[in-house]
Amino acid sequence: MEKEIALSIQLSLGQIIRKHRKELNWSQERLAEEVDLSPRQISRIENGEQLPSVLSLYRLRQELLIPQDPLIEQIIQASNLQDV
Repeated sequence: MEKEIALSIQLSLGQIIRKHRKELNWSQERLAEEVDLSPRQISRIENGEQLPSVLSLYRLRQELLIPQDPLIEQIIQASNLQDV
């Protein structure tokens, strides 16, 4: 059950990232460059095959103009990573 929930979250996250990337008319290569990941990693994230790290998720959210998430923002603030 937990494995299915985790997979569902992973797939949903990938779909959201793909949706926002396409809304900006960005290629996977462009997004990868902006967030310091490889195009392959972006592909794997969008296809639900890989979860990004918290820092990568934060960078993806920033670059894709996704509204702030209170949990992630609190983690970043607590870690003093606001300027990353």
